[in-house]
Amino acid sequence: AYAQEPIEKIPAPKNGPAYGGDDLVVFETPGAGALVYVEADFLYWWVKHGPAPILLTSAPDNGRNINGLTGGILGEPGTVVLFTGRDLEYGGISGARAKAGSHMGRDGFWTFEAGGFLLPKRTINFGTAGRADGTPLLTIPFLDAATGSLSSLDVNAQDAVGNPYLIGNIAIQSDLQVWGYEFNMIAHSIRTPERSFDMVMGFRSLGLDENVRIDQTVVPTLDGNITLQFPTTGQGAAFYYNVLANSPVTIVDRFSTRNQFYGPQIGGRFSWVRGAFAADLNLKIAVGVTHQQATIDGSSTAGLAQDPNTGAVLANPTTPGGVFALRNNSGSFSQNQFTVVPEA
Repeated sequence: AYAQEPIEKIPAPKNGPAYGGDDLVVFETPGAGALVYVEADFLYWWVKHGPAPILLTSAPDNGRNINGLTGGILGEPGTVVLFTGRDLEYGGISGARAKAGSHMGRDGFWTFEAGGFLLPKRTINFGTAGRADGTPLLTIPFLDAATGSLSSLDVNAQDAVGNPYLIGNIAIQSDLQVWGYEFNMIAHSIRTPERSFDMVMGFRSLGLDENVRIDQTVVPTLDGNITLQFPTTGQGAAFYYNVLANSPVTIVDRFSTRNQFYGPQIGGRFSWVRGAFAADLNLKIAVGVTHQQATIDGSSTAGLAQDPNTGAVLANPTTPGGVFALRNNSGSFSQNQFTVVPEA
């Protein structure tokens, strides 16, 4: 809400004409405007899809082709992609933005302003499960770091003669949240009834949190169809435990990221009014540092597993590492990056 200072009455020149029978000429002088103001906006923003490789494939006839049971491996005949990074499309996200300011001094040349925005967490969920006969084929393709060749991990599959080999399901979840805040000092450099220009100087912060989690539950139909590796148990055959038939194996991969930007900013904003129409142009640029942090972890847990050397059966043994989050790439990692943030 804006108000005007009281009308000032200025005496007319002694030799000048009188108006309305009164020796006074009336002028209106605009004042500084409201002392405090608040604004709020509804946001509807689009965010790029989450980055991810191909996470799930399939193939007809249980992956049987001229190269054998290689369906599901990328590049092999018949392989069909079921889920990739393009499926992590967040689409439009509703949010809110608000700011409040206070004019300083009677002339209102300086204004202190604080504001921020929030795109609340948006989550994508995908899931699929195989049937009890081992169909359809569900595989996770990957690049074998040991051999450098493309391979795949079966989640739901039949053996070479068509009997159920693994019965499994997979769930992929990804979420994203974006937020920011800023504090500014504004100098009202130009003020006329038709136009205004303000200089902006202040501090800005932005945040982006994004996470991906992959959960699998795989049940072998025979003893030893799945083996778990336990690096801490020794060497030789005891290095691997055989999962017993009909004992579920739960495999989890988690990737969590957080990016936080901090830096000073400068800019300007121009407003133009023509009758009932108004146009605003805002330009700002912030320069600073983004602190980037990533956390990677995974685990594999079997209901029952057996030591092939001693025959001992372990209940709920857990080994570190999933499919993508392994022992050699898990942990927390961080770095700082010089960043420029423009806004128009």
